[in-house]
This record gives sequence, C-alpha cells and structure tokens, in this order.
Amino acid sequence: MSPLSPIFLRVLLLVLLASLAACSDDNSDPAPADPPGEQEEGETDTPEPEPEPGGGEQSCVPDWMTYPHLLGSIHEHSGYSDGEIGTTPADYYQAGRDLGLDYMLGSDHSDNLRLPITASTDCLSAQLPECLQLFPPDYPLLGLTKWEETATLAAAATDDSFTAVRGFEWTSDRFGHINVFFSQNEINAKLTDGYLLSMEGFWFWFGFNPQIGGGADGLLVFNHPGREDMFHEFLGDPAYAFNGFEYREAVAERSVGVEVFGKSSDAYDTDNNAPPEGWYAFALDRGWRLGPVGAEDEHGREWARPERAKTVMIATDNQAETLKQAMLARRFYALAQHHNDIRLLFAADSEPMGSVYSPPSGTQVQLHAEVTAAMPAGGRLEIVSGLGEIVTSASGSKLNHIVDVTEDKRWYYLRVLDAEGMPVAYSSPVWLQAGDAVSSCVMD
Repeated sequence: MSPLSPIFLRVLLLVLLASLAACSDDNSDPAPADPPGEQEEGETDTPEPEPEPGGGEQSCVPDWMTYPHLLGSIHEHSGYSDGEIGTTPADYYQAGRDLGLDYMLGSDHSDNLRLPITASTDCLSAQLPECLQLFPPDYPLLGLTKWEETATLAAAATDDSFTAVRGFEWTSDRFGHINVFFSQNEINAKLTDGYLLSMEGFWFWFGFNPQIGGGADGLLVFNHPGREDMFHEFLGDPAYAFNGFEYREAVAERSVGVEVFGKSSDAYDTDNNAPPEGWYAFALDRGWRLGPVGAEDEHGREWARPERAKTVMIATDNQAETLKQAMLARRFYALAQHHNDIRLLFAADSEPMGSVYSPPSGTQVQLHAEVTAAMPAGGRLEIVSGLGEIVTSASGSKLNHIVDVTEDKRWYYLRVLDAEGMPVAYSSPVWLQAGDAVSSCVMD
C-alpha cells in the first residue's frame, strides 16, 4: 500500500462522519445535571473526630496511599503545528526527560498535521523557508505524516524513567479547543462542521470505532474554557465554551479533565468570562466527571520548566497504559505555575480523589484534605462543592470535614490557596451518592 493511502481513507472517513453526524438523532438537549443535594453539613471544626467507616469495607483501590505521585506536563506544541519554527515533538519530549518529569502528553494542533508547514505568525517573515516542511531528505513525506511521525518520536523518547504520549488539539475558534490523548487517529475541526457549525461531528468521531478511523480509544481534556469566543463577545453565542459544557453521556467516561492553569501565568478556572463558581465547578455541575489539569500550552521552548503548570497523577508507575487508567479514574491533581513541588491528598473515608462513593443514605463520611509537601506559607485549604460553595476552609496543611450522604449526588474537591488567596492547586473531586456501599473507580 502506498504511504498516501491512509490519507485518502481519512478524507473519505471525514466525509462519512460529517454526513452521519448531520443525520444523527442525538441532537436533543441532554438531561440537566443533578442539582447539588440540599443537605445539612456536619460540623466544620478542624480536626473532626474520626467517624464510623462509611459503609464501604474496602476501597476500590485499597493501596492507593502507597502509589507514587507522578509529576508531568500536559499540552505541548512544536513546529509541527504552531510552535517555535524548526522544533518537533522530539524537542519537547527531550525537555521533559532532561528536566526530570515522569511523563509528558504532547498535543500539537491537528489543523496542520497533514500540511507541510508550521502555522506560526513568525513565518510571515524572512523565516518563511524554515517553516516549509517540503521533502526533507531524511523523511520526504514528513509534511503529510506528522501525526504518524509523532508516535515514532514518542516511542523513541520513552524509557524506564520517562513516558512520552502522543496527542492532538482539536481546534475550533467558536466552540473551544479539546486535547485528545492515547488515540490511534486524529480529526481536524477545520475539515468538518466542528470549526463553526456544530460539535456533532467531533462527538460522533470520539465515539467511533478506532479500527475504521474513529476516536473511541482516546481520552479528552477541555482546554482553556471560555477563551475562544469568535461570536460570543458580540452575540452571546450559545455555542460558547463547548455549548456551555453541554453534557454528553455516551462519551462522559472518557472525558476526563478540564484545564484550570495554563501558559506562563493563566488561571483558566477564573479567566475568560468565567462564571462566579469558576469553569471547573460549572462543568461539574453540568454533570461531567472531570479532574483538574495544569496545562503548559507551551508554544516556545520553555517546555517542562517549573515556571509552568503541571499535573500530578497518582498511579503505580508511569507506563502509558497506567497513566491512561489513572486519568480514567480521575486520580490526578493540578499545580499552578511556580508551585510544582506541592503534593496533596484528598479522600472520602478511604476512597481516593476521583472515586464515586455510594454508602447507604444517612452515612457520615469524612472528607480528608492534606498538603503533604510545599504548603504555601500563610495559605489555606478549601473544600468546594456544587455551585462553587465553600463548605469549609482552614489555615494550615490539613482539613477534615464530615458530610452526610443523601440520595442526591454531590461532588467535593480540594482547592489550595496561597497567602494572597490565589488558587495554587486543585484536586479531582470525590462524588457521593447514597447506594449500596460500593465505590466505583477504575482498577489498575
């Protein structure tokens, strides 16, 4: 088969996806997310007395407290899309390994992974010839097969101490940007209805069989919510911020994160026309089960540096499949720029962050929050719930809080503030709802 055959097949697939998405019956508004439970909270003094175990006799991940906390970077760019001219994913993977990260998840824009050019405004200069990826002697078809070559570069960069993962950024200036990781295939918003008209083509692709071009093997992260506002600034566009974080049950399990920090100083949770509760809480209230991501979104050469935000995964090791399972379990937390040394714990009884915990109704559950390393001097801990409610807070590095489990599903996450009251870390939530005492999370 000629090297170009996959490209022709992909074009045919995109046409098929667009046609099927347009005919899809799945266009009705999703059921609204369950409202936060209206229960009375327990006492908020710190520390709380240890409650009776909350129904679950054994954690779904019984030894998670012994897992290492793996520091890594998510969301990197190179000259394969719109990063610095002349760079490739090999450069950002090398930076991650050299600076001691445990893993790196790259995500060049899919817009020009099939085009032989770097899409940087710096190319509108005398550097234009350097932006053209036409017939390089070592790889004549590089400009058309950058997606495939990225997988080769990731494999070459991976060793026992560092794991490189390929991903891509789906890029719509109306709906927003989404990173997809671990997928065999990619999709370009600008070649489907996803750029301006509808997200249906993307959602269809994300749930489609990867053996015939789909993305059902991938995990997604919602990027810098609210930043893309092509029409919203003028018209109040309902498509803004991923159609207002419209919930999609069919793909919710593999929709694992939302960026809360990014670039050199951005606080995405509270930036870009964020609602009062922040984008993170807003998405959770819409029904999504998401963890927070500290994203680098680096387009220069400052990849992996401590001045950039990071994401910590709690997993047995840093192999790619193990990282994927940790993301599916929402067992990760986000660190702000300049705060890469923070380490934290958040649990409901013995269940780790990311768990859906279902003891019997009326059970008292202890939420335990702790910063185990690099607590900011003068900082505070907050436990946040539905609509952004701060249910309790305390100075110092530890906080316990008792809540009553009800029939209403309710989430809680930990937010760490510095002495100025600025967020420097977020945990993934725990979700509580009365049930049969079974905790639901992905096993390693």
